[in-house]
Amino acid sequence: MNLGLSLYGFRYSFPIKILDCFETTEGKIAAAACAIAQLLLSIGAFFWGKKKDKKAGISKMEMMGVYAELSNQKSSIVKMQKGANESKVKEVSANGLIIVVGLFGKKSSLEKSSKSIKDAEAMRMVLRNPGDLEVIDVTVPLQYYTSKSKLKLNGLMKRDMLGFCNPIMKSAEMPWLLVHYYLKGKEGSIFVKEEDIVYIQ
Repeated sequence: MNLGLSLYGFRYSFPIKILDCFETTEGKIAAAACAIAQLLLSIGAFFWGKKKDKKAGISKMEMMGVYAELSNQKSSIVKMQKGANESKVKEVSANGLIIVVGLFGKKSSLEKSSKSIKDAEAMRMVLRNPGDLEVIDVTVPLQYYTSKSKLKLNGLMKRDMLGFCNPIMKSAEMPWLLVHYYLKGKEGSIFVKEEDIVYIQ
């Protein structure tokens, strides 16, 4: 009887006669060697598989963490909506600062929307499944933080602010912030790194 082990489409066979190997010392040694070989192959396959998974993306646990953050972010926005609406009413009456679109996340995804409000609004409409774009809508929080025609965000990790989170699956990449706004009737925009100071007035 051959002892075999299949790994990722390849089969490793060991010509060991299982029934006979326990009758002699040599057989026991051979069986032990076979078991050790199996163990080494299993360990190798485990680490090879982990490396492969790392290249392909992130673990299920990490994905669950990201989606939990997204859920908390949406809950925060609901709480901030009233304050954001009040801020917008004041800014409209004063011809002040109105946040049209605010997006936060993966730079390569945001670059397509950084040139015009129209493109940013189009992206905002498809953020029902943010995991695909790794971008979140932060229009409400930004309007909430607007006061007296000014928006100032210190140079800190904006992902930790109320209404924000880090939507990027691969956490090594730094999120960017894109804001399209109207200030005193004039259109403007900023596109900055998460850690950059934001000051619009």
